[in-house]
Formats: sequence, structure tokens, C-alpha cells
Amino acid sequence: MFGEKIKKLRKQRGLRQEDLARKVGVSRCTIATWESQDGRRMSVTHFVALAAALGVSLEVLLREEV
Repeated sequence: MFGEKIKKLRKQRGLRQEDLARKVGVSRCTIATWESQDGRRMSVTHFVALAAALGVSLEVLLREEV
């Protein structure tokens, strides 16, 4: 699931939700929501900022794991 991927990538990079939120320009609660609700209500701008903050491409971020 997408929310789990965000959480996994965040933890792999040693980031707390607060750290990632600061990099993306949203609140910690927003990151928690994305991780628990699979990114619902994310804008394209948020996807781009999230990928950059996690150091991955949009393709990697959005690709479904097989």
C-alpha cells in the first residue's frame, strides 16, 4: 500500500514524521494521515515534494510493488 511505502522510505532514511513534514512543507499530522490513509488528498505538488524529500523519483514513489 502507498502509505506503507511512504513510512518505509521515511524510516529507511532515518526521518521522523516531523522531519519529513518540514521537508515537504506540511504538518506532522498530514504525514501521519498519508501513511495511514494511503496518501488520500495529496496534490501533485505534494507528490513531487515528497519524492524529493525522500530522495526517490516519482516513478519509484508511485510504482506498485509486485
